[in-house]
Amino acid sequence: MADCLPFYVILLFSFLTLTLGVIGFFDKTIRNAKFRSRFTTIFSIILIFVLFITMLFTTMFSGAKELLTTVHSPDGKYTVKFYHTDAGGMGTFGVLGELNGPLWFKKKIYVEKRVDQVDIEWKDNHTILINNHKLDLRKGETLFL
Repeated sequence: MADCLPFYVILLFSFLTLTLGVIGFFDKTIRNAKFRSRFTTIFSIILIFVLFITMLFTTMFSGAKELLTTVHSPDGKYTVKFYHTDAGGMGTFGVLGELNGPLWFKKKIYVEKRVDQVDIEWKDNHTILINNHKLDLRKGETLFL
């Protein structure tokens, strides 16, 4: 549910735009109102369809994700959540590290396949050592193995 939150927010705005576009059909004060309403309605329907298909494929083909641990930097500025992933018959298992960003956004900073456990150590406020791989979060470093 939390992984799809950006989709839900955009989908909600798309439905709002669709509603306002349909309401615009009844506006007789401006000459271009009907054209603008048609364009808004068509664009909203296309956007809703694309978002719905994207959410459907994302949930169907994402595999299982189980929270292993959550770590915070010594100064509390960074929060990294580590998950054990298992794609089942479509792939392999591994470890995924996601850095919490602003609002609901997350950034994948660490992916290692065929690993069940993760060893984490903070070197300083912005440098993290994950399974003997050093990442500087201030520089935006990522590692995908």
